[in-house]
Amino acid sequence: MLQDRITWWTTKGWILVGLALSGALVLTILLATGHWPASVLLTLAVAALTPLHVLEEWVFPGGFHFHYNTILRSDRTDRYPMNRLSDLLTNSIATVFCLALGIVGAFTGPSDGIVAGLGIFAVEVVGHTAFGIIMLRRFRQAGKQTIYAPGSITAYFGFFVLAVLCFREIGSMDALDWLTAVGIVLSIVVVCILIPENALKRTHADRYPYANAGYYEQYLNPHSPEAGTLKAFPWR
Repeated sequence: MLQDRITWWTTKGWILVGLALSGALVLTILLATGHWPASVLLTLAVAALTPLHVLEEWVFPGGFHFHYNTILRSDRTDRYPMNRLSDLLTNSIATVFCLALGIVGAFTGPSDGIVAGLGIFAVEVVGHTAFGIIMLRRFRQAGKQTIYAPGSITAYFGFFVLAVLCFREIGSMDALDWLTAVGIVLSIVVVCILIPENALKRTHADRYPYANAGYYEQYLNPHSPEAGTLKAFPWR
C-alpha cells in the first residue's frame, strides 16, 4: 500500500539511500583527490557527511526532533514542527543541494563563494552546542551531565572540521562571491528548513510522528529497562 511505502521511506528508506550516497561520495573524493580542486572535494564532503549526521540525529541515538521541538515550545514534541516527513525533506534537499554545488564546481572551477557559503553552513556546531546547553539545564535533575545533543559528534568532528578547511581554502572574495555565499546560506535555511516545516502544518504532521524521544527517553522515563537505548523510530 502507498501509506506503507511512505512510512518505510520516512523511517528507514531515505536514510539507507543517503548512506549509500555517502559511501559513493567518499569513494569519489578518494579517487578524485589530486585531480579535482580542493573546493569541489570539500563541497562533496559536506554532502557525504549530511546523511551520517542524520543517522546520529535520527537513529544512533536519535532524538534530535525532541530537543528541536521542545526548544520551539511545541505542545506535540513528537511531531511539530519537525516530524519524519519534514526532516526527510530538509535533509534530502540539503544533501542534493550540496551535491549539485559540487558538480557545478567540478565543471566551472573553484568558487570562493560556494566554499564560503558551505563553510558557514557547516558551522552548525554552534546550534548543537546551544541545544546541548539548554537541554542540560532542563534535564540536569534527571541525571543529564553533559551538553551532548543528538548530532553533536558529527557536528563537532565532521562539519566543524570541514568548516575550518573551507575557510582556509577561501582566497580574496569579491562582491559576487559574497552574494553567492549569502545566497547559499539563505537557500538552505528557506528551502531546506522553513518551507518543509511550514508546508507540513499540524494536519499533515499528525501522520508522521516519531515513535519516541530517542536519546532523551532516558531522562523522560528513567525507570524504563530500555532507557537510553530507544531509537527515534522503530528500526527493529
